[in-house]
Amino acid sequence: MKLSDNVLTGLYSYDHVVHNYHRGKVTPSPATREVLFSFNEYVGSLFLTVVEKKEVANRVANKLSQLAFGEMDDIVEARILPETLKDFHLVNPENTSVIFFENMDIPNLNKLSLYGPDLTGTSLFDQYTARGDPWYILTKSKKHKHTVGIVRDGSVTIFNTVDKQEYLRYIADEILQLVQLPRKV
Repeated sequence: MKLSDNVLTGLYSYDHVVHNYHRGKVTPSPATREVLFSFNEYVGSLFLTVVEKKEVANRVANKLSQLAFGEMDDIVEARILPETLKDFHLVNPENTSVIFFENMDIPNLNKLSLYGPDLTGTSLFDQYTARGDPWYILTKSKKHKHTVGIVRDGSVTIFNTVDKQEYLRYIADEILQLVQLPRKV
């Protein structure tokens, strides 16, 4: 682990068994996985970012929660409010090319999506935002120039080729401010 600029970064390493197919046989062998994580303080709250696909990231977050706090549920999944995600899009509408909506108040219709370069300038955008909640956007960051997909559960995919440190910088610069702060108990 390393502490710099009030950010604690580290590698969570664990061993697991992989099954390899070789010449008609499946043989088990050990493998080590290293997962980059960081803890950032933002507005008095501590946020964990795990740089890995969701299933592995959740497993690592649970293990870190258990190690740091003694319980698996002390680290919880991030939440971005629908109105926050909409506002994030409206600050940079010319670079958003995809928006998915959920919780539509249309009978027998749960989710809708809009694709295209001028989403905000359409009557459908106004109708969809009035009748449902944005839950995913695909946009291009003005500051970092990355093409990113952002989900309301805090999952972020950068579609450009970036190293893991740049991914963490992007999360700290643009995503943490979107996350709903935890309620104080």
